[in-house]
Amino acid sequence: MPQPTLTATPSATIRLGAPQPYLKTHGTKVARLHLFDWLVLVLLAIIDVVLNLIQPFYRFVGEDMMTSLRYPMKDNTVPVWAVPIYAVIAPIIIFTVIYLKRRNVYDLHHAILGSFAGLGFLSWYLAGKIKAFDRGGHIAKLCIVILPLLLAAMVAVSRVDDYWHHWQDVFAGGILGLVVASFCYLQFFPPPSGEQGMIVL
Repeated sequence: MPQPTLTATPSATIRLGAPQPYLKTHGTKVARLHLFDWLVLVLLAIIDVVLNLIQPFYRFVGEDMMTSLRYPMKDNTVPVWAVPIYAVIAPIIIFTVIYLKRRNVYDLHHAILGSFAGLGFLSWYLAGKIKAFDRGGHIAKLCIVILPLLLAAMVAVSRVDDYWHHWQDVFAGGILGLVVASFCYLQFFPPPSGEQGMIVL
């Protein structure tokens, strides 16, 4: 009995698993799914603008309180207009660069939503993406993760140094900011130190 002959046919590349969620293919779905989130975010931005336009609370100060309020306010070391640029816009640019490399629209969308929590969120995000806690002992990764927190600390110290805030206000604001950033990150991503945190989403 003659043996059947096998002919070589060009093989097609076989991809296993779900297709990569690109902006073109999944962008509309993600936008529809999270429309309410974006509406709430826009509402919060409007509230922020209105609160900055309203006259501040006036308080009468007694003679005994004057010693801590006597210092003249200096010009802002970090201008007020620059804070949203490096606290929101710069992280969004970093998230976009990571999207261009990894091409995952869900990751980009969730990162941009979370970026409004500021530089604390960016630290969490970078820790997860560069696998800072993989026990490899790479100090450079930790430096990258800490850099956004150092920028936030620089602004905080400048507010005290310029006599715009008391140190207690800045300290409480820093703790509150880190807690909110942590909640925002963990809402969308797994902890960076766990096994899932190492997975590219």
